[in-house]
Amino acid sequence: MDIKYIGNGGDWAEFSSWSEYFKALGTLTEDVICEFVDDREYIKPEGAHNDMDFSGVDFGPYQLIIHAADGVKHNGDFGNGARLVYYGTDWHGIYSPLGPDRDQFLIEDLSFEGRGFRGMGLGTSKGVHYNRVIVLCDPDPGRGASAFALLNSASTPPRLTSCRGHCTDVLATSGRGLLVQSYNTTPIDIDGLTISGFFNGVVLSGSQDSVGSINNVVATDCIDDCFAFQSAIGYSSASHNASDDGTHPGTDGVLITADPFEGDGYTPSQGGQLDVEGINTGAILGADGNPFALIRAIGAYPTYIPADSVAPILTNPTSEGHFQGLLCKVDTDEAYGVLFAV
Repeated sequence: MDIKYIGNGGDWAEFSSWSEYFKALGTLTEDVICEFVDDREYIKPEGAHNDMDFSGVDFGPYQLIIHAADGVKHNGDFGNGARLVYYGTDWHGIYSPLGPDRDQFLIEDLSFEGRGFRGMGLGTSKGVHYNRVIVLCDPDPGRGASAFALLNSASTPPRLTSCRGHCTDVLATSGRGLLVQSYNTTPIDIDGLTISGFFNGVVLSGSQDSVGSINNVVATDCIDDCFAFQSAIGYSSASHNASDDGTHPGTDGVLITADPFEGDGYTPSQGGQLDVEGINTGAILGADGNPFALIRAIGAYPTYIPADSVAPILTNPTSEGHFQGLLCKVDTDEAYGVLFAV
């Protein structure tokens, strides 16, 4: 495994140098990790858009991971951890090749910030899996800004899990927390997202009903509809979403009537866990007093698993080849928990 560490006073040139090194590999012969190891800002200079364009690399069966080390993760709060910051213009996207499974390109536990800018935040991302990524849009007053823009065209579509986006400009008239443009039949998947402070929270446009699933999404404090539709298409499936204006899509949803960012600022406690009918059952607290979610919790991800002294019964184990080594499956008689394998 090829691991490179980024962390020397928050110098963007370190990341830029790694990007050039990675792209020069051409074809991967092993998994590659780029790890940020310090709690600092990395300010992207103008003209450095190509540093996040990896479309010319042949991933083969291997994986690229760009993430923050354990000690410098944001933990859901803006201004913490390794932060990639940009001014003036949009991010111009994060790109991967057309071929690989999107889980082969994983970006997780990083914070992105746009200041004094207008544009698309993380841009027209292609073939990328964002996991526990947060985006803060701090545009000039009255200038539209978006946190996530997911484009599903001829490329491999992205995936979004357990992410968060926020806009500080209440005067923005065109900002969107999540923009989904769907143009082919390969699904875009969103599972676990909190959006606040934009003109529209989640916007769906395009010509194909290929969004796949949009689940466990919270959108609040929007000037216009929290969930907006700009075309005739809908969602292939949508469940366990919430908003404070009742526009959430899907048959299972809940209306937010209080601050969804109570508690730890990352897991919406007011949204709590939803029952099988999509009804809010209230916040569930772990032993540390913070909200946690096991299943179907809007805008949340598992932060705490309660103790269980009764072992589950595991049956029907299967395995098959996978780019990460081996994909294993097993049946269990318990509804939730974490499965470990050696």
